[in-house]
Amino acid sequence: IRLRHLAYYTTFVAEAELALVGAEQLVWLRRFDDEIDNFRAALTFALSGPSEANAQGVRLASSLWRYWLVRGQLSEGVSWLERALALPVELPSVVRAQAFNNQGNLTLELADFARAKDLYSQALALHEAAGNQEGVADELNNLGVLLSIQGKWGDARTYFERSLTIRRELGDRTSMPNTLSNLGDIALAEGDFDLAERFQREALAIRQEMGNRRGIAITNNNLGVIALQRDDLSVAHDLFEGGLRLAQDLG
Repeated sequence: IRLRHLAYYTTFVAEAELALVGAEQLVWLRRFDDEIDNFRAALTFALSGPSEANAQGVRLASSLWRYWLVRGQLSEGVSWLERALALPVELPSVVRAQAFNNQGNLTLELADFARAKDLYSQALALHEAAGNQEGVADELNNLGVLLSIQGKWGDARTYFERSLTIRRELGDRTSMPNTLSNLGDIALAEGDFDLAERFQREALAIRQEMGNRRGIAITNNNLGVIALQRDDLSVAHDLFEGGLRLAQDLG
């Protein structure tokens, strides 16, 4: 029964992961809220149970990263992933790479930049070896974020541009707005407000097309910062208000 329970929730979360950035994200966040005790029970069994459960535990812990991020449960998400990845289990390289990446995403939010860099670098090496360009684009973007945090704008831009090129070639509309937004942040930091706005507007259009309300809230905030830097306080106020309402609606 425990194995069937684990299999059900591993599939449930994997299939629903991208719904957390789609038009029905509020519905799915609430569904995840309702199932949180089942997630924890499945993970507890997977990480301490028989070997046939361990691999599913890695997949489940990895797929839950976005939920932990949105709900602010960063330390819990990192803890599950650390325990899962420490298990002596055989995994496809792309699955392990994605788990490293997702742990890196949560670790980055906890400001453990050295650990995040290590995780992203491990993921990049695995994706490159497997020829997985989507994964390569993810890691280039994330390593660019680390460089931008350190104020290394030129190096960060190079990573973001490489990531964006791959994502445009793949037609990856889900991830493309992240890189566009990051390039907008670089342009803003360098004082090029027009270029910053162009990147953010392109990101906003894709997020609106997808119905990604959390993404729209983030882009509204970014555009508000640009307006603030231009001393256009009325526009900034409206953008911040719009982003705040969306964020509050999503909890």
